[in-house]
Amino acid sequence: MKGQLVGVTTSYRPNGQNLNFAMPTEWIEALRKAPRAPSAPSAAARTQPAPPRRQSLQWEGISEALAAVLQSLSAKGEDIRHIAFTPGGGWLVLYGDQFQAFETPSTFLSALSSASQGARVNSAAFSANGWLFLMGKGGYRTEGTSKEFMEALVLASTADETLSSAALTHEGELFLRGTNGWWQRGVPEGLVDTLKRLNEEKATVDFVSMRSDRVWVMVHGGGRRWVYGSGVPPTLLEAMQRASERGSSITAIALAPAGGWVLIVK
Repeated sequence: MKGQLVGVTTSYRPNGQNLNFAMPTEWIEALRKAPRAPSAPSAAARTQPAPPRRQSLQWEGISEALAAVLQSLSAKGEDIRHIAFTPGGGWLVLYGDQFQAFETPSTFLSALSSASQGARVNSAAFSANGWLFLMGKGGYRTEGTSKEFMEALVLASTADETLSSAALTHEGELFLRGTNGWWQRGVPEGLVDTLKRLNEEKATVDFVSMRSDRVWVMVHGGGRRWVYGSGVPPTLLEAMQRASERGSSITAIALAPAGGWVLIVK
């Protein structure tokens, strides 16, 4: 009311109804009275690239075997790119140019081993009836998916479109293509509505993670924002929010059939 400064706004909560945060003016006064800071670094020093952030993993409700694999890879500094679960409790971990798998279909392992020799596999998805993995720009291998899904993959591959993410359920199939395109059949209505809204906003979707029972999470905005459907574990949402508050980006989420999850941030 008196026109006096009470705080300096510094950050906001993106999913909090315009909830903003400010630093109090008392801190400014304390800085004014603090000893002088050292002189600014030279232009050459300022242009040095910042060291890359190390990824951080969190999980809950996964098997001891998978947890041991993740701990071991993290301790070695391996860059874990993707984790996927099968409906029956098997799993796949992609890291570097390698992978580790447990109780995944033999045809999948054979195709993955062959493809890994000449291309980098980026992600995979499993359903009770089939599987799919994506290999960079337009590349894929699949088995047990619908004829319509196969035809859409062929068209995307022929058009040389980037295939960034895929998800399979007992009845549904989805893959993201290009910058804001997608193909879907039988996935939750809320997920399709969200894709349409983000497309209208010209927002780029990073990836979609979906369980075979149609529980889903979609990450967009460079790993800083997300949308989710019902049934997502509250502990996962809390972990995602903590990562956002630290300024980290979400690079991967895996939803386990029994309600467990793995979150990778950087």
